[in-house]
Amino acid sequence: ALAFASCSKTKLQILLEAANKECPVSMGLLGEISSITYEDNTVFFNYEINEDIVNIDILESNAETLKANAIIALQNSTGETKELMAEIKNAGAGLSLAFKGNRSGKTTTFELTPEEIATIGSTSAADSDPAVQLEALLKSTNMQLPREDGPGMVSESATVEGDYVVYTLKVDEDIHSIQELNAQKKQIKDNIKNVFANPDPVMQQEIAIYKNAGKGLIYKYVGNPSGETCVVEIDADEL
Repeated sequence: ALAFASCSKTKLQILLEAANKECPVSMGLLGEISSITYEDNTVFFNYEINEDIVNIDILESNAETLKANAIIALQNSTGETKELMAEIKNAGAGLSLAFKGNRSGKTTTFELTPEEIATIGSTSAADSDPAVQLEALLKSTNMQLPREDGPGMVSESATVEGDYVVYTLKVDEDIHSIQELNAQKKQIKDNIKNVFANPDPVMQQEIAIYKNAGKGLIYKYVGNPSGETCVVEIDADEL
């Protein structure tokens, strides 16, 4: 049962009740927030995750990385989320995040203690450094790789090379010709930029991290078995 009932509700309880009434809340490609509850001075966020994008087993085995990324995301929060985090912090409450796979039903949970919540909003300059945030994003991304990204395409790695973040994809040449991909580079680039134009908040946060770090993107398609490549570049000022 929700621990909202009381003679005099706190601002935190009022905010959480209002937030829960808005659920489910879309997180774009990642899935949705299915409910937000409050009990024993802990706020519970329950997520249903798109398993085409996120592997629940990998999340469970990388809980510390997931927690670090959550702290960065909360550190950068704005609007209602920022207000809610301020009230959680003021209440000395903890935070529990539960992720449930939309197909498997598997669940993994991790918690932020009141002490960890207290650091949000007062972290060191290093924690808000664009390079640190980019490193955390790529670590989280690589946790999920390799991953199939359509017929004959497997995303293998995400690395920083100079002024670019390079996403390397292995291409099954029985399905795709590298020569054809090279002939269609402009169309591929336009398609990628159209995806980035999606208002999905998770996507926009990711793009903001690239921009803040001054990094463009390279998508490097490597033919299997030939090893031939198609390289699509998107400069930072095009994001």
